[in-house]
Amino acid sequence: MKRKFVKVMFFGALALSTVTYVGCKDYDDDIKNVQEQIDAINKKGADVTTEAMTAAINSAVAGLQTQLDAIASKADKTALDELKKTVTDLQAALNNKADATKLTELQTKLDEAIAKVNASIESSVGAAKTELQAKIDKLQADLEKADADAAEKIATELAAVKTELQGLINANGEKIADLYEKIKGLDAIKTKIEALEEADKNFVTISQLNDYMNSDAVKAYVDEALVDYLTSAEVTEQVNAVKTYVDGTFKAAIMAEIKAEYLSLEKYNADMEALMEKIDTYVGKEDAAYKKIFTDITALQTYQQQTIEVLVASLAENNTIENANKIVGALEDITTLQTEIAKCAKTTDLDAYVKGTELGGLIDTHLQDKFAGYDGEIADIKKRLLALEIDVDGLKSMVQSVTFVPSDSEGKVYFSSYYVVPEGETEKTLIASNNTVTVKFRVSPVSAAKNFFDNYTASFDAQEITTRAANIFEGEGKVENADEGIISFVISTTTEQSHAVCLNIIAKNSVPENAETAIKGTDYFTNINSNYFPVIVTTKTISGIQVESTNSTVSSIYYNKEASKIDYKAGVALKARFVDGGNATLDPENVDLSNLVTSYEFDKDMTNPDAPVILDGDGSYKLEDGVLSLKNYAAESAGKEATVVAYVAVKDGDNTLKEFKSTAYAKVTAANYTDGTVNLTPVAPTDVLYDGTKVTSTSAYALTELYTSAGSKDIYEAIPVDKFTPTADKGVTFVIGEKNALTINVPKGTAAGTYSPTLKIQVDAVKVINVSASVKVSYQDIKVVIDGNIVSAGAMTLKPTYQGSYEKPTSVGFTLDLATLYTNYATQLAAVKKVGGDITLTLKDAVKGASINGTTLTVDKTYNAHADDINPIVIVAKTVYGEATLDNSTVETKINLTEISGTWAFTIKSAAFGKDNLNSTLNIAKTASWTDYRGKVMWADGAEKAQGTTEWGAKPLSVYGFTAPVFSIATADADKAKYVNITTDGKISLTDAGKNLASAITLKVNVAAVSNWGTITDFASNNEVTVKIDLSQDAADI
Repeated sequence: MKRKFVKVMFFGALALSTVTYVGCKDYDDDIKNVQEQIDAINKKGADVTTEAMTAAINSAVAGLQTQLDAIASKADKTALDELKKTVTDLQAALNNKADATKLTELQTKLDEAIAKVNASIESSVGAAKTELQAKIDKLQADLEKADADAAEKIATELAAVKTELQGLINANGEKIADLYEKIKGLDAIKTKIEALEEADKNFVTISQLNDYMNSDAVKAYVDEALVDYLTSAEVTEQVNAVKTYVDGTFKAAIMAEIKAEYLSLEKYNADMEALMEKIDTYVGKEDAAYKKIFTDITALQTYQQQTIEVLVASLAENNTIENANKIVGALEDITTLQTEIAKCAKTTDLDAYVKGTELGGLIDTHLQDKFAGYDGEIADIKKRLLALEIDVDGLKSMVQSVTFVPSDSEGKVYFSSYYVVPEGETEKTLIASNNTVTVKFRVSPVSAAKNFFDNYTASFDAQEITTRAANIFEGEGKVENADEGIISFVISTTTEQSHAVCLNIIAKNSVPENAETAIKGTDYFTNINSNYFPVIVTTKTISGIQVESTNSTVSSIYYNKEASKIDYKAGVALKARFVDGGNATLDPENVDLSNLVTSYEFDKDMTNPDAPVILDGDGSYKLEDGVLSLKNYAAESAGKEATVVAYVAVKDGDNTLKEFKSTAYAKVTAANYTDGTVNLTPVAPTDVLYDGTKVTSTSAYALTELYTSAGSKDIYEAIPVDKFTPTADKGVTFVIGEKNALTINVPKGTAAGTYSPTLKIQVDAVKVINVSASVKVSYQDIKVVIDGNIVSAGAMTLKPTYQGSYEKPTSVGFTLDLATLYTNYATQLAAVKKVGGDITLTLKDAVKGASINGTTLTVDKTYNAHADDINPIVIVAKTVYGEATLDNSTVETKINLTEISGTWAFTIKSAAFGKDNLNSTLNIAKTASWTDYRGKVMWADGAEKAQGTTEWGAKPLSVYGFTAPVFSIATADADKAKYVNITTDGKISLTDAGKNLASAITLKVNVAAVSNWGTITDFASNNEVTVKIDLSQDAADI
């Protein structure tokens, strides 16, 4: 493969790890025409946890590190460090959206660094290549003369050595850079996962929402409008709702990144493969909109890779900086759109918090509005890329690597040939073989799989790595799974020797036929090998064949049950014994057994083959096509015996080469049928813990019990699955597994109780096994414990919460993180959530102004301690599983509010009007004051204190929800009100009538002040002023 293409693909890998995220923006102009339908994925139920993603990434990194270490150890350390630094600088440049000039400079440095590494590697691996080639030559020679057992070991070693040599040939600076960048890319994804886990752990109450949303781990994945919806009063579990939304958007983006990294791996990794299956299942269980989002994010990952590849090619040419900068701009737009699409990913898990509510409809409408048209936006990007001569289809069809996908942990492919020595001869004859085997390979990039056989010629190389000789192995290929990049071949061979084999692919054309455009200056011609794998060819000479049957041990046939028959073909299998020892079952799916003909006869005395047939009950039995039955189902058949034996004739056309007699089956005696029913009942209930998240499977009966009840292990395992009839108890039911092993499934969310599923097994025409079970489902004893340092005698006193600051408040209320009332809330909540339960926090009785959001209790200014129907604030914590409450889990805590009504002071007790001040206005509010909980004056001398700059962040009385005190004539003196004028703020004067009073009078002025929080200290006894009017003397003398 040309070096330029290797470098282009390295930059493609680099692109996969440089996705940066931008802030959310209005989607109306960016996203259009949502496509609601994509291909359905039928698998259901799996989840992709952060733990699963991290474990798979760690496995992939370990594999890449092993490859990197193997190559890097052969390079000069200084040259290697320079190469790694250049890769890191390129990473930073792409992250920081560097222009083409900067990227050109870095590309030149990359070329220089790669050249230095290549030179240092070549000087150190030349001798190693020669040594390995000599080892291959010797192993190849040893393989040609090895016996069957030695051949398998040698072929396995040969495949490993050839792969090692192939690795040395491919060891170069480009490969080091590629591996280093892949590791960095995977580590970067893992860092994002760990950061989200940490953010989730620290987001416990809704008061921590801002910190959560603004954290680096989360802010890239949230649409602020949607978070506003999820934190509205209509959502009762706001923290969990927000976390669930973020989890869905995060996974949409991260799963696409992981998938892109996975598909760039050249070597097969079982853990990553398993994670891909989980991702497919996870996406498959979501609705069409989510699937469409994931599909488009993945498509944009591919666009991004193609754009980077063209950018590299453009940088290699002269006078293309302007064009390259346009490509950089396109790359930024792809990244932005990719991020915005991910923010709209709403999983079905969110339905638990909003489904069926008006809010659920608003959220769906919001996302649809944001969605509208992004298909068109993607199409516009594709047009822009094509205008820049970026082929978003062509490079996807160009294979970078091809990797053997093993079918088992051994990673070997087996061919077996079976021989017999015909009667009267000495030379063996081939009678059966598994002459075809399916092998699978994964091509990278995965997009190349779809048109692989249009663009490439594939053959199998079973010779030395430096030559490609005649095709010892041949096969037809097909695309097995285009989405995963899997191709397969059904291969055959005529060789009797084991080999180390690889797949070689050669491009049919220098440019893929399905490419819309071709990148200028790129050589698309490909001629590459897969890794080597051992193909083990074994030859065995058969000395005997046993015809096994699930009914081989049946010893009774019932003369009073006409349905009683024995079919020796049931579960039939041919087990061969070999001349050199050992045995093996001949699998008809892998071995052509058409030359082996089985027949059944009554057993004969082989020491006297001319003697009459014996053990057939004196003619009482008949044997037709392997089925034994009585001729007469009546009492006279009682005690009649028969023995059946099978023969296997090895045929060559009409000619029988050899016949093998199997060991006779058990002697059968005709017996009286009484009752063939066996009842299995449980000794004790099976204990199962409640789980609201998944189906729980528990063991049922020991197989030995079932074998005994059926008659034998072989008989039981051969019972057809349609002969098992389970009867569920509220969903709790028996499940029949492999070889008829029994388990009991308890549906998720099954309430506590005892359940009694049953199962009827029809063993044969006369025998029935009735199985019953007792399953006891219990709730885990998970409950909160009161913190005695906070709560005493079932109550605690809550201090006020000052908005703004304590020193300069803007508002006052009461808030409490209810989780702090308990010593173990977080751990118990996590434990109960793990099994689908919950710990609920509610008010025992409704209290106006008091509400609970998640774990946050809020008491606002609408609270009124003086209301006739006021209830105490009592928090009820309890553990719930579905609709049920765990016994003894309910904990009540009374919340008393700290008295924050403040203190009233009023030193004036009386006021007087005389002849000397009858025209005056008296301020009877003078000396009256109302100070707050902190001792700060809110109101004094008839006026509210100014907001100021040091003590109050808002008008003082409004901070507490208070209104100013009101002065008025006492009700008892209402008839005297015509003599005075009084304002609500305490200013009083005489009316004309009052100024003409001929006699002295006295009246009372009352002050009204109320706190909704409780009682104002010293107010009740100090809220009245006596006003005296006597115009016959001076005021001072009154």
